Amino acid sequence: MGTWYSLYPFDEEKFTETVVPFLKQGLTDRPDLFDLYKQTRLDHHTNLTTEIIASIASSLDADFKSYPGYDPFSNDLSAFEKENPWYYEWSALFELVVFHECAYYKPELYCGKFGINSRFTTTSQGSVAYGILGDIAHETIHTYYTIGIVNWITNEDVKLLLIDFDNLKRRSSPGDDSDDKFYDEDFYNLLLLADKHSLGLLYGADLKEYTIFERQLN
Repeated sequence: MGTWYSLYPFDEEKFTETVVPFLKQGLTDRPDLFDLYKQTRLDHHTNLTTEIIASIASSLDADFKSYPGYDPFSNDLSAFEKENPWYYEWSALFELVVFHECAYYKPELYCGKFGINSRFTTTSQGSVAYGILGDIAHETIHTYYTIGIVNWITNEDVKLLLIDFDNLKRRSSPGDDSDDKFYDEDFYNLLLLADKHSLGLLYGADLKEYTIFERQLN
């Protein structure tokens, strides 16, 4: 059936100032989140420890997106997983923590199984807006074989998307572009809402049911 992608409002400032520090501390200051994650595991067992969490988080780059040796487009990603058996559990824990603390599950913008860029024509390529959409679709260490939190953009990126929005040329069906127009309006309205609250956007794929928390942005 393919992977299903969606966009969500995301408090990048809170993530950077609050979430990243306590992940680097192995969640020792937030045992409630670690316990919440354990409840999602079979028999409440996890191979993650506070030491492993702290080690992974401290090894990520300044943007908290890249881990040494990780390449999502590698032909042998399984080798990375074999060397780093925490890979799946980290992506699951990260997803839960982010949506619990600094991402909003609603409003959600469905992007379909082909992703956000597939909604726009090749004539959009080269524009600032299209480039930003390409950035948010680039997988990070938090994505487990295309599933999980793919990437995120800042409020500055949201502002640039709004400024350059007209350069995103809609991919329309011959004779009827009503669905595409509706999608464009929803995407634009999501950008407006995110900017109103000084938020960025997070791109997710096939998120897990236990990730859902009733965090709604109005």
